[in-house]
Amino acid sequence: MQLADFLEKYAVMNEAERLFVRLVFYPVLGEHGLDFLNPQCSFIDSHNKNRLIDFAIETGFRKYAIEIDGFVYHAEGQVSREKFADDIQRENELKIAGWFVLRFAYDTIVQKPENCMDQLHRAIAPDDDLNPLFQKREIVPHIPQQLALEAFEKSFAAGHRKGLVVLATGLGKTLLAAFIAKRLGGRVLFLAHREEILDQAAKDFKRVFPDHSSAFHKAEHFGRHEDFIFATVQTLSQESRLKSFNPDHFSFVIVDESHHTAAETYRQVLEHLQPKFLLGLTATPDRMDNREILPLYGNNLIFEMSLEEGIRRGFLTPFTYYGLYDDIDYSQIYFNGRWYNEKDLDKVLLIDKRDEAIIKEFKQRIGDRKAIAFCVSKKHALRSADKFNAAGIKSVCIVSGETRMELRRHYVQEFRNGKIQVVFVRDIFNEGVDVPDVEALLFLRPTESKTVFTQQLGRGLRVSPRKERVVVLDFVGNDKMALEREKWIRSLLGEKEAPEKREYQYDNSGNEVHFSAEVIQLFFQLEAGLKRPDSYYISFVEEAMRKGHLAGTTPPIKWLRYSVQLRSADAECVEIETVVILAGKILCYITNNLNLDEERAKMSDKLRQHFSGATLEKHQFGFDGSLARMVYRLLNFFNPGAHYHEIDRDHEWPLDGATTSEKLKLAKKILGGLLERLSVLKSVSD
Repeated sequence: MQLADFLEKYAVMNEAERLFVRLVFYPVLGEHGLDFLNPQCSFIDSHNKNRLIDFAIETGFRKYAIEIDGFVYHAEGQVSREKFADDIQRENELKIAGWFVLRFAYDTIVQKPENCMDQLHRAIAPDDDLNPLFQKREIVPHIPQQLALEAFEKSFAAGHRKGLVVLATGLGKTLLAAFIAKRLGGRVLFLAHREEILDQAAKDFKRVFPDHSSAFHKAEHFGRHEDFIFATVQTLSQESRLKSFNPDHFSFVIVDESHHTAAETYRQVLEHLQPKFLLGLTATPDRMDNREILPLYGNNLIFEMSLEEGIRRGFLTPFTYYGLYDDIDYSQIYFNGRWYNEKDLDKVLLIDKRDEAIIKEFKQRIGDRKAIAFCVSKKHALRSADKFNAAGIKSVCIVSGETRMELRRHYVQEFRNGKIQVVFVRDIFNEGVDVPDVEALLFLRPTESKTVFTQQLGRGLRVSPRKERVVVLDFVGNDKMALEREKWIRSLLGEKEAPEKREYQYDNSGNEVHFSAEVIQLFFQLEAGLKRPDSYYISFVEEAMRKGHLAGTTPPIKWLRYSVQLRSADAECVEIETVVILAGKILCYITNNLNLDEERAKMSDKLRQHFSGATLEKHQFGFDGSLARMVYRLLNFFNPGAHYHEIDRDHEWPLDGATTSEKLKLAKKILGGLLERLSVLKSVSD
């Protein structure tokens, strides 16, 4: 029914109700939604009293009672006691009778209709009768996409020719790119690093451009002159392929999962092409190696909507997170500063006791929900799928680079159709694969970065019919990022500090976080460990000093004690120069006891040459020159893969004029890696 016809047919509606229809309901559900909306619907309560509902909707999923409240007619103190009490009784009667009650204030409808639209969207998104109306309207940008489009148009009008859009997983980044392509016109290149991402992108573009031509440029495919080219960066970065395109061949270049753009393959492609606009899309702009992404897009952040905002506004599904105790001692597993050794993880994670505990928790908390489980390795994923199948839970394993593409697509389709309940994965489904009706997630490995954690959580947050929330089981042990994971999940609730009662936390968006008593105890133990000096490391290095393993002048042990305390204490009496030289001294010792790769060996030689004659006397160090370069080398050595770049005398040292806390932060990075190396050496010597 058209809006004008609806308003004419139901002239009995008052002004507040008419405003609700025009400003809130119609923009969300459109003309087809009006067919479900029944104004001034009567119902008989348990006392046989006839009552009216402002708006009623009845679907196969649930019954909705929508009430429009004006301050004068409903607020306590503005109406009689009898009227106020009757309103409460009336609402209770509705709820007891199975109605899902929604109440909207007149002032909010008039002043902030978008807030009411968000709440309505959240309430009816799981409804498989009403949700398809969203899907039909998705070809028209929904609210986050509209906001991003407006921001893009302003940016483009201001003369920007490249930029980054950050949209949480599930908010429609690919469709947004298609809408922007519609505004810009011309030939489009969609670039990604996985074929699954390209497959999904091609489907989304087809929805917006049903009559345009498209082709893939990957492996044996050589799409070139079509309107839309979907290419893997691995293929397009090959010199022969890349040079076959003139720099201006594409008007619009889109890089999906653009937090990968710092990789050399992407740089090769983007340095060759000269489009009218370069757009980066990502849900997770942070990189594990700390390399900046935004400068690659002209330092132009066009638009951003986080997971937290997406859930709060009803565009993503709320979550219930369970942090469950993982009885694995991760302190005995080698950690290189970024991740654990995969083979070592396999040795400790692939045990019957752990498998049985996971299956027990799955049956208790997940039930028959469809789930994705994130594993540490191919071996782990295969074993887990076998264990779940043996327990009567239909499961498969998909491993990037191992599972054939045809079989992978078949499994995904079977999963979507409900024939498979659990998919165990490694390095896939973190990014770009669209399975909206995922209802549960299992984190079966220590998640080592906020980027990966956010990607994995985002796999379950997409809105889908009959899906009211996603359930997350995270198995938490004493791994290096356990406390960080608590911060990441807490930040989604808007919590900056750990609450007094950490077992259960919630927010107004429907999110819940539960930690088992064992995990809470583990958190306290880990926090206590961070706050006390580590006597082992002190005694270990003391012994090395006594044996004369440290070349040059032996540092006073009190400086060593201060340095160890830097990990947690604000030991402002320690100069960063002291820490640097101390680290270099100890490095000379530990590098004699570790097997280093060729790159590390060369770096070690440079460091040894620099520190061989250094003393720990008081010096007036200037952070400009050789010492500054040594700091970078130490950071690179102790934090592998971070790629801290050296400076020369023509560049400003980043800590010139820095505060004590900023210098200590850098010192902690050096000492953190140093102590990791000492831990490895201890395990070798033991």
